[in-house]
Amino acid sequence: KLKKQYEHSVEDRNYTGIQLIDRNDELCILYEKSNLRESIAKTGELALRKREDEIRLLTIELTDVGREIDVCQRMLPEVERHQLEILDLQAELEFERRVAEFYSLQLESTENKQRWRRLEGRDPESGELKKKKLKEEKKAGKKGGKVSRRRRGDGSDGEDEDEEEEEEEDEDEEMDLGAGSGAATGKAQFVVISL
Repeated sequence: KLKKQYEHSVEDRNYTGIQLIDRNDELCILYEKSNLRESIAKTGELALRKREDEIRLLTIELTDVGREIDVCQRMLPEVERHQLEILDLQAELEFERRVAEFYSLQLESTENKQRWRRLEGRDPESGELKKKKLKEEKKAGKKGGKVSRRRRGDGSDGEDEDEEEEEEEDEDEEMDLGAGSGAATGKAQFVVISL
């Protein structure tokens, strides 16, 4: 009888040991699951914080956009006024371009007798040009001598020389007027445009 009880107790002990091992294995599995759940929870919290930061930034941006919309709505009447001003200025610019084009054509046209007139004259010959050149050189030389005499204080003949120069200039002017009387040969025509 004791032997049977002993065997029965040994079997109970073995069965309890087996259950203990099974429960220990189950406990390890539960610990692993708990660790996995904790890591998942931490990852979720980090993602949640990240999303909260993004929501905060988007809320700030949304507020800025709302302010910009308010400003644009306030400026909307001024934009319409500016658009009307732009249209008026474009029309005025087009009108001024047409006026400028019209006046340019009128200025370039030779048929408009009110804007130009002919001046008759002739080109001087080479001999006349040489004479005129010599007279101009003499005038320049006399003026240089007169300036040097005035610097030295010798101005006794200055008035006589001035009178002679004035007479020579009058003769040159008469000669130039005679040259512009419209001779038959070598006639040149000049056009004077009045703006």
